[in-house]
Amino acid sequence: KPAVVIAGGREAWWWDSYDQRSFERHQHSIPERFHELLPLRPPHIYLDTLGGLQCCAGGGCWKKGIGEKPIGENCVDLIKAEHPYDRTRRTMPQPRCMTMITADMVLDAVRKLDKVYS
Repeated sequence: KPAVVIAGGREAWWWDSYDQRSFERHQHSIPERFHELLPLRPPHIYLDTLGGLQCCAGGGCWKKGIGEKPIGENCVDLIKAEHPYDRTRRTMPQPRCMTMITADMVLDAVRKLDKVYS
């Protein structure tokens, strides 16, 4: 199905099959008998912030935690942000690479996908 993938800076673009760059990189390994199906591949828009921060400048940072993991396994560029579903307005650590992706960016991506299908 078509999707807007909100990726941030954790994984490099080639890690996921959602991104067109990854598809193009591995297209040669798809068996010939499946080539007729390639035009049916649903579009994805991959929103990443790779290269936007020092911690993911050379690709994904590959960190697996945002504050609860041992030192060295946590995201190195955290900000405090309000939890969107917490009415007490508590703040919690958020990876900056994810908060750099705004609601407007996601909405624009959804609109682009909508144009493909309308």
